[in-house]
Amino acid sequence: MSDPAVLDLVEAFVSGPHSEASGHFSDESVYRYREVLTAYAAWAGDLLWQPSQMDVQNFAVHHARAAASRDQAVGIVRSFYRYLEGRDLVPAGTHRSLVRGWQRFTTDERPPRPGGLDAAGMLRLKEAADRHAEPRDRAIIYALMNAPTQLRPGQITGLMLEDRYTEQHRTRWAVPQKNASRTAKALMTLCPDLIWAIDEYLPHRVTKEKWGTFPDRGALFTSRTGRGLGGDADARRDRRSSNDNAILRVVRNVAALHPALKETAHTLSADAIAHSPSPLVHDSDDDQDEGAAPA
Repeated sequence: MSDPAVLDLVEAFVSGPHSEASGHFSDESVYRYREVLTAYAAWAGDLLWQPSQMDVQNFAVHHARAAASRDQAVGIVRSFYRYLEGRDLVPAGTHRSLVRGWQRFTTDERPPRPGGLDAAGMLRLKEAADRHAEPRDRAIIYALMNAPTQLRPGQITGLMLEDRYTEQHRTRWAVPQKNASRTAKALMTLCPDLIWAIDEYLPHRVTKEKWGTFPDRGALFTSRTGRGLGGDADARRDRRSSNDNAILRVVRNVAALHPALKETAHTLSADAIAHSPSPLVHDSDDDQDEGAAPA
């Protein structure tokens, strides 16, 4: 049964101005929003005040059969949390965990490759990164999930801070190419979720001149001593092993933070995670001009 106080909040949300720009909801929207949110309040119970992305998506599956209706239900619920956050009724940033990279419903249920995860497992990994991981590790998990092109471990450790190109409508990075020399790079559009995670990490990035990392340049992802996660690639005979091990530790440590992944975290492979279905959404169609990085 729904808490009457929650239903009062639902009514205030659907009846009042949605925003200064758009004003009130239309009558049709009021009906639809009230229907979805009343059902969500009854379904969630006490979980309403501590939502997770998976909880909201499970509600959508329970509430609607059609994929489009499920997507709409998720959108309505996340709008309600933004409303609650603006009134200090839920912690700041709550709506971001639901807005950021929620997975559109699909019939793609391909089994994961060895060391990888299925769509539900990837959502759990993202949830663990969002809720429990340090900013650096969260950004690395997001890089493995980048949409539409997920980054491989060697590409992630090869990212340089100075290789970022921010444009009006997108952010691109000169990314090392797979199975090529470290100087072979191509511009790749990174999805907004990953850019957000990187920006959240940057204030915590440790640098040390000895290792060639500086506040404005050098390896993007560094260790607690300021060394690039891949180490000194030129001084290592097995650069791929170094890169894989650094990212693998992050993947397994983050996965172990989720109760549903804890028992199998030690079996995960960073490369297989980069080939598992990403829960991040990339809705831009203007990234087809990627090419060689500027000299």
